[in-house]
Amino acid sequence: MHAPWDHSPPEAHSWLPVIPWDLDRVRGFDLIHSHGGAGFQNRRIRRETKKPIVHTYYGTTVGCQIALRWFQNLVGWDGFVTLHNVRWEALGGRHAHAVIAISPMVRSEVRKFYGVRSGKMTVIPGGYTRDDSHPPRESLRQELGLPEQGFLFLFVGRPADPVKNLPAAIEAFRRVRLRFPHAHLVLAPKPYTSVGDGITGVELPPQKMNMLYRSADALVHPAFYEAYALAAHEALVNGIPVIVGRNAGIADYCTDQVDALILPRKRGAALVASLAERMSSLIESEDLRAKLGQEAARKFGPMDWDWVESETAKVYSRL
Repeated sequence: MHAPWDHSPPEAHSWLPVIPWDLDRVRGFDLIHSHGGAGFQNRRIRRETKKPIVHTYYGTTVGCQIALRWFQNLVGWDGFVTLHNVRWEALGGRHAHAVIAISPMVRSEVRKFYGVRSGKMTVIPGGYTRDDSHPPRESLRQELGLPEQGFLFLFVGRPADPVKNLPAAIEAFRRVRLRFPHAHLVLAPKPYTSVGDGITGVELPPQKMNMLYRSADALVHPAFYEAYALAAHEALVNGIPVIVGRNAGIADYCTDQVDALILPRKRGAALVASLAERMSSLIESEDLRAKLGQEAARKFGPMDWDWVESETAKVYSRL
């Protein structure tokens, strides 16, 4: 939210709780920016305050349910929360003056499932600002308590979240380790239970994740559904080869075998086999790793948070 121009800079924006929106307070701002299910009152705000509204979609409940093949169970994980989320998400974008989608995939979902017009949507992915001040990779691994020798794969994602598809990453790694005993897999954050030889878990605050990316040789991201896949973006900015699923929104920005390795739309054993094959190819080919890393850093490096801010400001200015 942006306040009237006579406000001092510290008061130029404010976070408001989702429930309830304080309309008297909202009237003091020039623009309202909501996201996800938090836009369920956009219609009321638009009608009563006449303020321009921007709404951001970081994925869709419908897309996630379809990817997990759980959409037939409309009541979802907790009562009717899935149905509520779908309704709230749809209302947020349909009653906003402008909509930001985090990827072309999400833009397509929002148009198809929620009936939001394409003409008022802008795609602005996530950003990441690289830190080049770190010591050499070997020192980083030692500081983080990681294996100092060998090829290190990285998986970033909540272990308990089924959409991240951690079991596929672990099973593919186990196949790879049979051929390459020096390979390791690092999971961030650390899983709740032990997962086997060659697999290490770490717990790091967000400000230290850059160190983890710079210490790894490659990142694997076989998610069933990912609106954009910010972890993959962060690795690409750091010039780390990435294996990403076709169902991740960031795949729309990648070219297979040029700046990333993109998995086909497969499931089960077929997906695990494809992932293991690509992981092995990265270990075997230093030239492939170098090409992917260099092109990824060149393409995604400019997409930092300053760039995201600039692109978002353009949407604000149009309103």
